[in-house]
Amino acid sequence: AVHINWFGVMPDLGIPTTNVQAAAITLHCLLEVKGMLETGVFPIEKIRGNPLDMNQFTRVFGMTRVPAEGSDNLVQASDSKHVVVLRKNAMYSMPLYRRSGEPLSLGELQAQIAAVLNLDAVNILEEVDDPPISLLTSLNRDEWAAEHTQLLASKTNAASLKIVEEALFCVALDDRSPNTKEEAANIALKGMDGRNRWFD
Repeated sequence: AVHINWFGVMPDLGIPTTNVQAAAITLHCLLEVKGMLETGVFPIEKIRGNPLDMNQFTRVFGMTRVPAEGSDNLVQASDSKHVVVLRKNAMYSMPLYRRSGEPLSLGELQAQIAAVLNLDAVNILEEVDDPPISLLTSLNRDEWAAEHTQLLASKTNAASLKIVEEALFCVALDDRSPNTKEEAANIALKGMDGRNRWFD
């Protein structure tokens, strides 16, 4: 599952930004795109003047691969309003919308991301030797399907998996800063060791 995912790397715009600002800007822009898709104002791409079907872009948000023996199942959450933030092998559910249904502002997104980083800063997160559950998503698909089935047997694990699998998308906050475009792509795809990613 590792090499079939897409990822994004922000270009260097020459404007100094913190990691919190960069993550918030990315989330804000993705929410704008989602809104454009939902309202039908997303620009239609054309090839030789012929319009393309833009429907596939609606499947970018809230779509997950649920592992199953022999073949994965693609499932799209119908009313997802949160993102899963991965930070130092821990996962956090972070709201993206107000109760009114309006997307959070750029400042509100920055505050939410800063709160996740603050959890790390005050040592609420403890380093553990056990591998994170997200690492299971890098297994052979049939192996992951068997592990996934076992996890679903626990109500707590099933509820946690539901939160992750119904997220609009996942965002990984890493400490390492790349020096080259190639390194940036490699880190974006699989992180340092595949642990701080959800490959489904």
